[in-house]
Amino acid sequence: MRLSLCISLLALLACAPTRSSQVKEGQPVRALLTPNQGVALEIVATSTILPGSYTVPVISGQEEQGILRLVGLSDVELDLTSVEMIGGDLETPQDEWKGVGLLIEDCENVRITGGVWKGYRQPILVRGSSNVIIESADCADLWSDGLQSTATGEDVADWIDPGGQRAKDFPAAITAVDVEGFTVRFCKVRDARNGVLLSGVTGGLVHDNDFSFLSGWGIALIDSEDCTVAYNATEYNVRGYSHGAYAVGHNSAGIVLAGASHSNQVAFNRATHCGSGVLLWGRDAKDERPEDNRIFGNDCSSAIQAGVHNVRSVRTLIQNNRVQDCLGYGIRSQGGKGVVLLENEITGTQGRGVAFHGTSSSVVYSNRVMENQVGLEVAAQAPQGRDAQTEEGVESVDHFILGNRFSTNGQDLVASQSEALSFAGNRFLGGKQRLHVQSIQAWVDPSGSRENGEEAPGEDTVVGWLAGSNGVMPTGNIELVSLRLWDGELPASLVAAQALESPTVVGHPPSSAIVHSEFDGGTETVVLGRYGPWDFPSGESQTQMRQPGGLFSSVRWQASWFGFDPETHDPRGDIEVWRSLVGEPVLRRTVDHFLEPRPSEEIRSQVPGVRFGLIAETEIEIGEAGEYQLSVMSDDGLRLWFGDEVVFEDWSWHATERKQITLNLEAGLQKVRLEYFQLDGAAELALELHGR
Repeated sequence: MRLSLCISLLALLACAPTRSSQVKEGQPVRALLTPNQGVALEIVATSTILPGSYTVPVISGQEEQGILRLVGLSDVELDLTSVEMIGGDLETPQDEWKGVGLLIEDCENVRITGGVWKGYRQPILVRGSSNVIIESADCADLWSDGLQSTATGEDVADWIDPGGQRAKDFPAAITAVDVEGFTVRFCKVRDARNGVLLSGVTGGLVHDNDFSFLSGWGIALIDSEDCTVAYNATEYNVRGYSHGAYAVGHNSAGIVLAGASHSNQVAFNRATHCGSGVLLWGRDAKDERPEDNRIFGNDCSSAIQAGVHNVRSVRTLIQNNRVQDCLGYGIRSQGGKGVVLLENEITGTQGRGVAFHGTSSSVVYSNRVMENQVGLEVAAQAPQGRDAQTEEGVESVDHFILGNRFSTNGQDLVASQSEALSFAGNRFLGGKQRLHVQSIQAWVDPSGSRENGEEAPGEDTVVGWLAGSNGVMPTGNIELVSLRLWDGELPASLVAAQALESPTVVGHPPSSAIVHSEFDGGTETVVLGRYGPWDFPSGESQTQMRQPGGLFSSVRWQASWFGFDPETHDPRGDIEVWRSLVGEPVLRRTVDHFLEPRPSEEIRSQVPGVRFGLIAETEIEIGEAGEYQLSVMSDDGLRLWFGDEVVFEDWSWHATERKQITLNLEAGLQKVRLEYFQLDGAAELALELHGR
């Protein structure tokens, strides 16, 4: 009887969505509302959604308008405590989920409390509003782009561009666009692309949230100012990683500050096991670069690209952070000006602990730089690669390296094509190599010359300026560098940084202590699936990345390898002469894949690594006609046929390249043939075919 009464009451409330509850005198009337499928629920006053689970897909043609709407309101609260909103069948692939769940537009003084959101592209969207608070929201199973990479090879399609993103294109669970005064607190996001995205926000406060195990960014500030991001967990936000195979990150990050984001502080966050812990990213235009931001007291350890990755920013203060056991870089600056590194702990980096590429007027003061492959690298140009973002014509000039502790690094210092470097008060400990110097001189101010005919110091004297306060020289390599003898005056940017107090955050006592991650494991604990990192602490089952080889993984190739002399049988010349060599092969075998040109120990032991050719054939069943994506990595030449048509050709001597093309294939059995040659250097060949 009691159960029947409850069901009847709920049915009645569903038919009367604006029923009001009794309130005490002086308190606002709070409407009790129930969402219904196919109808957007307009919130017009302070309201509560009745507790329960509701499956409410977005309305066709109104995907960006929300199924709960607050438009043009002031001084309104919406209580979603114990309410679950589901956008549809959760078995649908994540990259097919659509629409906005809750829309807040042209409002002021709005507070949203609670709510569980699943199966939407964009659960919460706030536009053109002021003084909005989102608290205690729980978002999971949301839109995310499927990763194209496999366990054996990264796919260039997975790289993301922080400088070019627009909120509507790659939304977050909670997105704010053109908002003044925006607070996000006590929220959680899982199984999505991005956690929170603030675009054009002034006065944002994002604190005490958990935005982890995402495939893009935990928290992103784009063209936003005067925001504080503090005491958040933004861990395991990564794409572009396969343990033991490749580590590129693809510009994923725990926290991002992009475009014209200035005067923000990122403090006391846990941003470990990410593509980069904190990523600052300026656009090419000089007025669209992060400026005057402070990165303080964060744990940015176990990063794939860099603990703190700074691209084209201006006057960034990176202070008192823990950057431990990163793969590529501890702290890296590419382009930009005026970076200050103050009292950070940079240890155990497999690459460079600190790197300045094409950066000017930087200060490195009182940091601990220990047990890195290279302690500090200073150079005009970044290493070549897709993450080399320095611009043409930039200089590496005017750096101060003062009062740091370098200990047990493989090399303490690597410097090239840099001017006006000042070293003083550093300590160098535990070096086992020596310093190799080629072309070093004293820096001369280009605005004048030496007075009274004073001769320039000799090379031995200039090299001596590198010596540590303990009398020990750094280890490493220096080439085409000029040093400036420090005059004992601290740079103005450093003095200003030292005068700042520790950031303060609402709800937390004043502190300068570094927040440490709760995860002890290194990057080996990062495991990627089809839509992002595996959330192993939750107990969810592990998903798999795309199958290496894709549709090619189910076929067998009949293959022949043969040697050739390019003087007499150059494949780039008379192709028929070269092909004739397959009649007397070094080896014939049936193989299961071509993810490398010699795909077994037996083949590698019998086929030399240079000057060999390969011709192979197979058949593949195409289940249905349509578009397919062919990914090819090769070094050197490759041709690939489907039937009688050459679908891919790069028949040249070249470095390792990865290319993708779209094929329109008919259903049925298809014959596939490949020809490949390797001259010298690396031998690479990987073929993958995936449905679109």
